[in-house]
Amino acid sequence: MSLESRLKPATTATQKNKKTLSERDICTKFITPALVRADWDPHTQIREEVSLTRGRMIVRGRMVARGKARRADYVLYQRPNLPIAVVEAKDNSHPLGGGMGQALDYAQAMDVPFASARTATGFYSAISPDGPRIPR
Repeated sequence: MSLESRLKPATTATQKNKKTLSERDICTKFITPALVRADWDPHTQIREEVSLTRGRMIVRGRMVARGKARRADYVLYQRPNLPIAVVEAKDNSHPLGGGMGQALDYAQAMDVPFASARTATGFYSAISPDGPRIPR
């Protein structure tokens, strides 16, 4: 039995079970390989799980707590320290553009021109509301 024939059922099974994949699985199996195929360098141009904020401070009397931290699933860099796009991953229980609002919020917060939301079945991209401002 050839290697190709042994791998084919696994690929078919993955295609049939996309609904059961977690967000992290979507990143590992679909988004990262797609970015690499599009010639993004994983060592210098792609960062995963980028922290944007540590979380909102919640104060109630003498008690202080932090809200949930905000993290972008991917930030793509044109060159070091020059982010150009935010990619937000969602599992397949969300609609195709389900993470687009979140991606656009992150793009505005980071002042980057492009935002994209991605599931295992497709992607949705947009230009930040402030428009592209790509330094050269």
